[in-house]
Amino acid sequence: MSDTAILERLDRLESKLDTITKTQNADELLDLQGFANLAGISMWGAYRLTKDAPFAKSGRKLYIRRSDAIDWLTRNRRETRSEALSRAARESVGGVL
Repeated sequence: MSDTAILERLDRLESKLDTITKTQNADELLDLQGFANLAGISMWGAYRLTKDAPFAKSGRKLYIRRSDAIDWLTRNRRETRSEALSRAARESVGGVL
């Protein structure tokens, strides 16, 4: 087998592995600590969000699916100052401002 064929086959295998990994990680259940780590906030901050985020309770533990957590976090995202300035600059070039 030539080097090119081996590299092409390796690329296909890596692509399939990435797809499998992303699918498995999306369905992973996170506990409160895992959610806090994903969001980059403290445990107390994560606990305060449990009334708004789609958490499930099992006994005394709270869980959230990784894909749901990411969807919820990005849905409630605010524009950063630099993004707002960039958007304002683009709009002013277009004559909006």
